[in-house]
Amino acid sequence: MYGDIEMPFNPVEPIVYFDQVALLIGLPLTKAAFLEDIAAKSGGARRGDYAMGALRRLPDRSAAEVWEVAASTHAKLTQDLVDMARELNLPEKQVRHEATLQDLTEVTESGARLILILAHWRDFELFDDDLTDAARKNLVAYRAAPAPAARDPGLHAVLHSRDFERSHNAIRSMGTWLNEDYLECAPIHERADRRFFLEEIAGENVFPGYALELRDGMHFAEECAKSIASDWAGILDLAVCNSAELAEVLKAEQDCRQVITNERLKHPARAIRELQWLLVQLKVGPQNYRDLRLRAHIIFSKDTLEAAPCYP
Repeated sequence: MYGDIEMPFNPVEPIVYFDQVALLIGLPLTKAAFLEDIAAKSGGARRGDYAMGALRRLPDRSAAEVWEVAASTHAKLTQDLVDMARELNLPEKQVRHEATLQDLTEVTESGARLILILAHWRDFELFDDDLTDAARKNLVAYRAAPAPAARDPGLHAVLHSRDFERSHNAIRSMGTWLNEDYLECAPIHERADRRFFLEEIAGENVFPGYALELRDGMHFAEECAKSIASDWAGILDLAVCNSAELAEVLKAEQDCRQVITNERLKHPARAIRELQWLLVQLKVGPQNYRDLRLRAHIIFSKDTLEAAPCYP
């Protein structure tokens, strides 16, 4: 364990060659894509949480303004990363700048041994924009049931609160229950079970938690694991916040795989600069990736982020 990065011991061959690398980008790279994602999530689609998250952090700004003052910087850095990979002559089929779940399948089938994934992981939280009117109707119907479900009576209690009649307060009350009363104080496996129970009751009209956002939408960890070729062996490096649960599922007790992940939030700019540095080092020659990854973590730690060069 190295700060916010987890690299458990694994018997996977650590030496990686540059032409064995694949780069998958799941973030919006243009203003049009960013605005489309926000519109999609606002319309109830199961994508757009990364963009909507930026909007949540700046609630007094329009979506276009949020792009200009916040998201565009990260998009520019990400595009620079894609351009660098191409300039270094990483095979085009291994640079997926609008990555989908099918892309993950294809790169694991094509011989890539190191897969770098820059994307957004949605944790257990519940936000105002996560419940549609249809979801609330399903929850009201559940509240009218004669008895609460034995597996989670707390949900029934929340639905009977006085605040539930007002949609905003209902969502806030539900979020408080999920984040404070049940999830933050519960073991990880119980958090997931309770989040999935809510989704089961509310139906597909609640935005999913515990899912990876790629350009084709949200994907649960199990979906991601199934998309990897069954005989694939190599290293998955997740430039994804809070991705320990995802890593555990992707590893799936297979000794032929190692998954490098982050236990906490990770700033996108730092993640991108690390990936740039890693690509340059791998281009120089074959590297022990576990050692190289640890060096990147040390160089780009919070105290040295601004001073550390991208091209040492």
